Amino acid sequence: MEEISIPSYSKGGYGGRLLNNSLVYNTKNIIKELSVPITCLPGFIYCYEQTYIYGNAQAVARVYVSDPYIEGTNLYINYKGDGTKFYMYRGITDWSQVSCDSNGCNGTVIGSNAKILLGSAPSTSQPGIVFVVWDYNSYGDYWAWCWVGFGWFNPFNYDLRPTCTQPSCKFTLQ
Repeated sequence: MEEISIPSYSKGGYGGRLLNNSLVYNTKNIIKELSVPITCLPGFIYCYEQTYIYGNAQAVARVYVSDPYIEGTNLYINYKGDGTKFYMYRGITDWSQVSCDSNGCNGTVIGSNAKILLGSAPSTSQPGIVFVVWDYNSYGDYWAWCWVGFGWFNPFNYDLRPTCTQPSCKFTLQ
């Protein structure tokens, strides 16, 4: 019954400049947006970076996510972020439900490094999970922010069954 959906990735960013007490946005010759897969840290297999540069301000957000794994009778996923703020969303259905601006995003605030419990044996369905890293930087009168997100929109449907050899049992995804 293992039905873990295909993961999804998205990103965004913006920049501006405060000039003579007036806000100026996105002068085309000084803005640059870069979004690339990056080398993963050990233990992670989904790794992305979003960079947004405006003038001398550069925001860089990185997200690292593991595959779901079993520990004891539980199903977990590991997450790590490099940025200013870190968010988790449960049960959203697409990227339009993630809203970010120069103050952060609308998700549940989490730490920069987390082990997330997806569920426990024997079987269950849990809502999908999405992680977003948001970063902000200013330099002089320039500022930039960006976000990068990764996760699964569809529910995790799984069946954890014991495979026993006395005296202990080990749980596996069925």
